[in-house]
Amino acid sequence: MLILKKIKPLMDGVVTTGNRYDEVHTTGGLLDPTKSGAFKEYQTVLFTSDSVESRGIKAGDTVMINFYNYARPIQKKGSVTELEENYNAQLAFSLPVIDINMKECLNLRAGDILFIIEEMEEVKESGEKIQKKQKSNIRIVR
Repeated sequence: MLILKKIKPLMDGVVTTGNRYDEVHTTGGLLDPTKSGAFKEYQTVLFTSDSVESRGIKAGDTVMINFYNYARPIQKKGSVTELEENYNAQLAFSLPVIDINMKECLNLRAGDILFIIEEMEEVKESGEKIQKKQKSNIRIVR
């Protein structure tokens, strides 16, 4: 068995944490099954290639990820009748996951990063603060 400890992505590669939403996630006080267990839209950068570092993205940055590059339409069984009435296509996300130090990480491209988050505050529905990260502003990465 091979256990990866540290890697150096090539070209425009970025490896981020693979943090997920809690199994019980609520939106507006209601259980949101679409997010329960799903990857969070924001992750922390672990490793970057040299070309990504030259763009200003570095290890330790919290970034917003555009997961729609990995979206694929799926059809739930029985959701289409013989005449294709009630077409009910949904999106499934097939993300490139790798294990580093026995933890799930995302192996992404620099183009999947929308922006770097320099200040944020995560708040539960009850108003309880979970996480806070402060720097100056949000930087758009192009």
